[in-house]
Amino acid sequence: MEETEWISDRKDRLTYFIESYTRLLTRDPAPRVLIHEANRLAPEHYRIIRQIWKRGFDAIRDGISDLTISGKGKKLKKIFAAFAAIGMCSWVFYWFDYLRRESGEELSKNFAEIFLKGILKH
Repeated sequence: MEETEWISDRKDRLTYFIESYTRLLTRDPAPRVLIHEANRLAPEHYRIIRQIWKRGFDAIRDGISDLTISGKGKKLKKIFAAFAAIGMCSWVFYWFDYLRRESGEELSKNFAEIFLKGILKH
């Protein structure tokens, strides 16, 4: 998150976030446990995890909003689009072949391309 927040251009920020998050999730399937079992943590720990997740969500939503305001982005429901980006990346756990981790880089580029082509005006 810290690296993402330093990027001023919203399109570049969205690209970086999607690519970085996808690469992270293709390196190791272990975060799947955190995503699915976070609500079983002690309330104070769960609150910390949710704050981190909210920062990511806010970064994506705000980036989409800024692109729309600038005239570069389509008029979409920002909340739905942000959840779509996060969901697209997070679903990797269920089908990614972790024996071929080297394809994670290519996948991250494809995800960013697919998402941005969907929200940007042509």
